[in-house]
Amino acid sequence: MPNIGPLIVSWIRTIIPTVVAAVVATLLSLGVELGTGERESVAAVAFLAITSAYYLGVRLLEEYVHPHFGALLGVPSRPTYNHPADAPPAE
Repeated sequence: MPNIGPLIVSWIRTIIPTVVAAVVATLLSLGVELGTGERESVAAVAFLAITSAYYLGVRLLEEYVHPHFGALLGVPSRPTYNHPADAPPAE
């Protein structure tokens, strides 16, 4: 895997669950007849629930089953942050 920065890795691992949630929420809403306001409310709640469940599920699999499950978040490894030795301590 090419060496990409931790910021990009964390961004990818955030975007993938969002895309999955958007696709699943859209598929679930097909054929559901709701008013405009109701549809938006249900879609927002579904989107949040699906995003959270997907991310948590993949992270649990990655942590307790096998690290390769991290690939389901777009990048098969967690971001690592290097702190220079001469950096001042965080306040």
